[in-house]
Amino acid sequence: MDESDFHDRVTRAGEIDDPEPITAATLETLGETLSSGQAEDVAEYLPGEYASTLTDASERAGDDESDTDGEAAESISRAAFVERVRDRAADYAGGGIPDETDELRPRVEAVTEALQETIPREEQRGVRSQLPEDVESLFTGGESGR
Repeated sequence: MDESDFHDRVTRAGEIDDPEPITAATLETLGETLSSGQAEDVAEYLPGEYASTLTDASERAGDDESDTDGEAAESISRAAFVERVRDRAADYAGGGIPDETDELRPRVEAVTEALQETIPREEQRGVRSQLPEDVESLFTGGESGR
């Protein structure tokens, strides 16, 4: 899968004119919440640049490769998750990202839905197991995917 295919999945899942900033920002923020092992597992199914975004964020969050218990790199609330996505997406896009959480959340969910369509169910479960319950709610599409 290339970036264009992933962008198509994001735009089908939500009304997004330019999927790149919100996609990169969501995957970077998600990477901060996952163990390095889980981030690497998910990255196998993502286009190259997004795979790097996810794994680099996990590494920056301080989760080293000696982590064998699969714990998340960082615990975060849904509000903080969406706020980080907003700030990063605005940086990537040079502005033009909704400030209101209610407007941004469907865009984040479009990315998470596209991610769920891309990764196998086993990886979906692994991701969800590491997310705080309120962040897990951003993965509204249920277990779809491969």
